[in-house]
Amino acid sequence: MVCVVLAFEIPLFSSLSSTSHSRRPVNPPTCCTRLRIQCSKSSPDMPLSTELLTNEASLTGGAYGFERATTPLTQKLLSSPKQVTLIRHGLSSWNEEKRVQGSSDLSILTETGVKQAERCRKALANIHFDQCFSSPISRAKSTAEVIWQGREEQLVFLDSLKEAHLFFLEGMRNVDARERYPKEFTMWREDPANFNVNGIYPVRKLWGTAREAWRDILFSPVSCFPLLCLLSFPE
Repeated sequence: MVCVVLAFEIPLFSSLSSTSHSRRPVNPPTCCTRLRIQCSKSSPDMPLSTELLTNEASLTGGAYGFERATTPLTQKLLSSPKQVTLIRHGLSSWNEEKRVQGSSDLSILTETGVKQAERCRKALANIHFDQCFSSPISRAKSTAEVIWQGREEQLVFLDSLKEAHLFFLEGMRNVDARERYPKEFTMWREDPANFNVNGIYPVRKLWGTAREAWRDILFSPVSCFPLLCLLSFPE
């Protein structure tokens, strides 16, 4: 299990026509766009590593800088560029047990997960963050509380940062889910966007809530100082 910190800057001219899906040439961002990854390994004696990526498009699918983006989140312009750092929660109990988590709040941060969060806090100790947003789900919330320890600003919890609801798969061990619901489990693992239960598509719903989260984060009343975002990824 690896805690990954993904930091990037959002340029202040991040608005395209919301009614057009056609691709159009866009001037490259004039602000510095630096993408950086910091990894905190499960083993406490492993050194922290920081790597500056030279090929940013390989991680962003070419949409970074809005060169291949489709529909913008909003037509509003940002008052200033913002730097956002995304962090995944540390190792949870259901990660260890190889269970499907989803939006369930029964999976908690393990001792190893706490150590990962502590290492992440040390890695970010000399960076000022204006605000920290977190999913209210226990494993993400606990990770955020460890990382944010000692900072004056209050944590902000957003329901829109929660994971997708995975219905009957939640809490099941992967091996059991694969055996009992082979079609549904395979779809979830191999084609999650088309995984559905009675016509409800969890990942597609997640895209909508993710847009809400981005709006709240990008238009939060802070300056161009970095923002920290703790979240859970569908698993």
